[in-house]
Amino acid sequence: AVEELGYQPHPLARSLIRGRTESIGLMVSGLQNPFFVELLEQAVRAVSDSGYAPILNCGPSVDGTYGHHSKINQWLVDGVIMWCEGSESIADYLHGPAGRLPVCYLSSHDREDDHDLLELDLVEGARSLARHIIDRGYRRVAYVTPYARSDSFPHRKRQAGFHEVFDGAEIAFETMHFPTPGPTRFRGYQAGIAIASMPPSRRPEVVICHNDITAVGLLSGFRRSGARVPNDIAVTGFDGIDEVRWLARPLTTVAIPVEDMCVRAVKMLIERIEGFEGPRRHEMIVPQLRIGGTT
Repeated sequence: AVEELGYQPHPLARSLIRGRTESIGLMVSGLQNPFFVELLEQAVRAVSDSGYAPILNCGPSVDGTYGHHSKINQWLVDGVIMWCEGSESIADYLHGPAGRLPVCYLSSHDREDDHDLLELDLVEGARSLARHIIDRGYRRVAYVTPYARSDSFPHRKRQAGFHEVFDGAEIAFETMHFPTPGPTRFRGYQAGIAIASMPPSRRPEVVICHNDITAVGLLSGFRRSGARVPNDIAVTGFDGIDEVRWLARPLTTVAIPVEDMCVRAVKMLIERIEGFEGPRRHEMIVPQLRIGGTT
């Protein structure tokens, strides 16, 4: 009879009976950056492979947050995986106690609430990149960021690792801000034009970009200015997006293991959904140095 009638169970009706929707909410913002597109794709795949349905919240980034775009209060989900920076938390988007909904955070720093967390060890990632730069013999290093402030958590973690290694080796290290309006690639491009125009005696020997898309723009600026990479100036990134593998010279970068991070997050969240009541779990994700042709 089921085959003849083409019957399909109604998911909302099933959720009322079972007390579960068999769906997981994914909060990922900032999709102008390919890193977050890759993160979202891997999260969707990991959720689907687990037998749950992914429900996406991909509102436009508002200074790196979800702003008023989040619709989590309207979702029927069993749990949420949330990428977050700064001080924001799941409680910012819920009416009522946030503890009732299982959550696994993905973040670059520790959180203050009791939800599980996978934290990116950006300090160790920065250390590994700094050691590589010293091994290559560079003595003047610049850290280029498209953002006006350097006190955000991702900046602080990266720079802590850089300073720890560079200061001990007496390497000249400075931060250059290029907070001009426009997409991050464009800001990187403007930084490349500006740095290439500096006198060789003042110009850094290697530029560490805050992320890979800044590095993509920077490389374009160097090309337009006639600066050769890595002959005249070396370049590195941070994130490990797939795009930078296919540049004329693959970018040296610190690659975040996005697939592994998403698989682990889904596993942790489903354990909570299915009744795990142990203490809060806080695990570290260590990025890996990936050496390309730009250093």
